[in-house]
This record gives sequence, structure tokens and C-alpha cells, in this order.
Amino acid sequence: MANVCKAIEDIRKDAFEEGCEEECRNIAVRMIKAGKVSLEDIAAYLVLPLADVVEISNSVNTVYEPRAIKEEKSELDNEIAQLKRELAAAKDELVRVKRGGRYKDVEKEHQVVNYKKEHSSATVREIAKVLGISTTTVQNALVTNGLNKKKRE
Repeated sequence: MANVCKAIEDIRKDAFEEGCEEECRNIAVRMIKAGKVSLEDIAAYLVLPLADVVEISNSVNTVYEPRAIKEEKSELDNEIAQLKRELAAAKDELVRVKRGGRYKDVEKEHQVVNYKKEHSSATVREIAKVLGISTTTVQNALVTNGLNKKKRE
């Protein structure tokens, strides 16, 4: 009878140990998926061999990223977003440049200059009519770029 009791006790002990080991593996999977604890720390906390934790990590099919890498990635993402905002603002500034206390539309100015270079004999009124802008805008663009005076021959 003592042998039977010992056998039953051994079975219970083995079942308990297997249950504990299985639960440790389940906890390890959840910790790996969370990605907040290093594999070494998981092995130490759960008293599992590091090789087993690495094997579990590979079976979970997750890319392990330590917290420091995630934080650095987050900082870089924020920096990229800031640089994108600055780039957009710089592009807007290229179109409108502040001159003499007011913002000037550089695109219109480029159109006037290009038209004047292609049609050197065009008058301010002709340029304004063709480009659909005011004569004042044309005159200011020509003055700014030094194209308002006729060349002396």
C-alpha cells in the first residue's frame, strides 16, 4: 500500500511540476509579446533556461525589441514628424516671401520675369492681361528683378 501511495504522490508531483512549467511558458509568451522585458530577465524571473526562452520567442514569431529601442524609435518618429512639418512650412515660405513688411507671391513674380524674358518688348499692361494679374503686381515684379527699364542701345 505504501508503494501505491508513493506512486500516486509522485504522479501528483510530476503533474504539478508540468503544470507549473506550462504556466511559466505561457507567462513567457505573454511577456515576449508585450516586448517590455528582455529575454534574459524573463528567463531569470521565471527560472527557465535562456535557451528555452529564446526558443519560445522564436516560436511566437515576434521581433524582440527591448524597451530602449522602442523608446528611441518613438523619439525618432516624433523627430521625423517635426521635420516633415518644418519642410512643409519651408515649402510654403518658398512660395510667399516677405518683402517690405508684406508677403509677396514669388510664383507670380517668376511668371512675370519668365514672360518678360520671352517677350522683351511686352508692356506692363500686356503682361498683366496675359497672366491675369494686376499691373501693379507686374510693375513691382519687374522693378524687383531689374527688368523695368528698357535697355539702351
